[in-house]
Amino acid sequence: MKLYFAGSTKDDFEPIEVSDNKNILLSFFYYKGAMKKYIDNNYSRFDNLLLDSGAFSFYNSGKEICLNKYVESLKESPFKKYFNLDVIGDAEGSFLNYKKMLELNTNPIPVFHADTNLKYLQKYLDSTDFISVGGLVGNKNIERNLDVVFSEIDKGGYDVSVHGLGLTSVPILKKYPFYSVDSTSYVSIIKFARVQQWCGNEFKTFNTLDFFSKKGAKFKDGSTSGYRYFLLHWQQQQYISMINYVNEYRNNKTHVDDYLTQLTLF
Repeated sequence: MKLYFAGSTKDDFEPIEVSDNKNILLSFFYYKGAMKKYIDNNYSRFDNLLLDSGAFSFYNSGKEICLNKYVESLKESPFKKYFNLDVIGDAEGSFLNYKKMLELNTNPIPVFHADTNLKYLQKYLDSTDFISVGGLVGNKNIERNLDVVFSEIDKGGYDVSVHGLGLTSVPILKKYPFYSVDSTSYVSIIKFARVQQWCGNEFKTFNTLDFFSKKGAKFKDGSTSGYRYFLLHWQQQQYISMINYVNEYRNNKTHVDDYLTQLTLF
């Protein structure tokens, strides 16, 4: 399973350049100005780049996104993998955009949103070998939704890779055979002063200043200002340790057999 670090600024991505996991995800909403220049000039420093359409961010900002502009930008960008331009709250509109993007000689990864009519999942499965599942963040029925998705894949005998959008819940990653996932959780160490330390098989959460002060770090004026690079790099390494643990667990044949048995019983 691949882990993509999702970010929105150059500061988020620079520490990843020297990490053991150089996979990044950027929203098209932020692919402009200085951020676009940074990506275009430094994309070779990363192993894998993934572009999200930014539909949710555009929707929340009240701005519209033009499909043709999105497609034109894709063709001129270093992104080789990218998501369909989905329409928030409109599964049919999202599917029509997917078809239009195919007609425009692009190969987007379709986004199937949890709780959406399964006929759209079937349409995507019949047309591609790589799909993504969204609508999982804050979803109280996440396991029920994912049981349905992976059961449909298994019953149809589809050889398909699945990306989980905004997903780094360890129990969920251990249970379901995602090909890749992404998350912005690592930036919580800066945004919310929340440290997540990987402790072998789970995360433990601490206050950033308290955690590093106890380890001998001295912050000027009681602030993490100026330490962003170090803190983000440290937190990214914790998430890399987590995904390595999950992959070791998933490579256990007993776990795979148990999961397939569960699907056949679903």
